[in-house]
Amino acid sequence: MAFKSERKGDVITLDKSMGEGEVRGYKCSENIEILKFDFLLHEPLHINRGELQIPMEYQPIFFGEPVENSIIKEVIYEDGEKIIQDLTFNSNGAICTNTEREISWTYSGGRRNRFISVRLKKEYFNTFIGRSNTLMNLFKQDDTFFVFEEFDHQMKVLFHRIYEVKNDDIFEQELMQVYGSNLVLHYFENINKRESMIETNKYPFNIEPVMKARQILLNILDRPVSIDFLTKECGLSESRLRFLFKKVFGTTIHQYHQDVRLSRSRDFLHEGKLTMSMIAMELGFSSSSHFSMVFKKKYNVTPKDYKQDRYLWES
Repeated sequence: MAFKSERKGDVITLDKSMGEGEVRGYKCSENIEILKFDFLLHEPLHINRGELQIPMEYQPIFFGEPVENSIIKEVIYEDGEKIIQDLTFNSNGAICTNTEREISWTYSGGRRNRFISVRLKKEYFNTFIGRSNTLMNLFKQDDTFFVFEEFDHQMKVLFHRIYEVKNDDIFEQELMQVYGSNLVLHYFENINKRESMIETNKYPFNIEPVMKARQILLNILDRPVSIDFLTKECGLSESRLRFLFKKVFGTTIHQYHQDVRLSRSRDFLHEGKLTMSMIAMELGFSSSSHFSMVFKKKYNVTPKDYKQDRYLWES
């Protein structure tokens, strides 16, 4: 299915035969452009971007709400053979990549697609990553990088405020620039907190096994996942998987999985249908006391207090 739309100025409106919604563009400055996507499709839409023949003038950073099992396919050619990598994302977050290879992706049908592309002029982008060794190591300009950062609370707030800006607001342009720029700042700030890593292993950076490991961790919440199981499923050595996972997500495999389970426990507490023992069992903690201890260490409050009082408003 082709992308049918009508463009008027900086707004692209979706053809009614495909769905409803629009893409709005904002030229904030010579260094920053923002694209705001907000549309609902009747059917899934498959997009293919061929291999780039000229270097990118702008470096995009994507912020959004990808649906469960949304997939970007990256095409690599090795010795004339076409190899397709499936890169799966299913949580709110931001990703930045400089790949110039052929890629394709799918917009979901039957639900609203909302995401932001903040495009930074290459020279301006380099002023951010040049400020620390951690950023320079993760965003190496002479290599292909994929750097994903899940939304923290502040990034969630900024993202939703962007979609609260009215199209007829007299300060629409200024608000978009403020919120978009702050999203970028929080993205780099959070990534800069990662432990600086120097890669000594010179194998090519293959993102697919890392994303597969993450998907396994997101799918299995009722028990801890062993590193042996992950390495067999992903086809990487333990040391390689540990290194690449931390490079992309900024945390260890164990900590990432524990944080996912704790995040799910907050959902259970909000719903109020399960006891502490049931939540602990549902999420693979050895006991309710173990769950309570880990929860308090993460959120500085016990699950009981979190459920009963003011902590419930936090997302």
